[in-house]
Amino acid sequence: MNYQHLCSPQPKAYGTGSLGRHMQRLERLSQPKADAIPVVESHSDARKIAVSQEAKSNPVLALRLINQGKSYQQALQKLQFSASHLSRFTQRIMAKSYPGWECIDTEDQNMAAFQYSMLHNDGNGYHAGLKAALVALEKFVEPLTLEDITRLTN
Repeated sequence: MNYQHLCSPQPKAYGTGSLGRHMQRLERLSQPKADAIPVVESHSDARKIAVSQEAKSNPVLALRLINQGKSYQQALQKLQFSASHLSRFTQRIMAKSYPGWECIDTEDQNMAAFQYSMLHNDGNGYHAGLKAALVALEKFVEPLTLEDITRLTN
């Protein structure tokens, strides 16, 4: 009896060193996937931005990008490489109460606003602004469609 039909085809015999493993990986990646079906995404750019992890870590900037009408790719790229942004209210309060506010960079402004918020019971609206931005992002999340549910169950 021949049971070769039960085994996967044997890969080419490459060496066991790093070059051999690299060649095996290249061969595996170059093989076309037969069952790959292109997925048509029906969600808006605003929803894609709102559900991304980057938007949850920088919600104020994510809202600004959505309001500006940026595409998902542009927004995601900007969110990945930008420091956390502050609300305009927080920026105004900190400009009044923190000497030299305009002279420090964005990351230091964020840290100073956080410290001020912790010491003054969120007197600059740091935490309130972040919470409000997260709530506003939730409004852009559309409910799951029937296609999404079937895709998740399969």
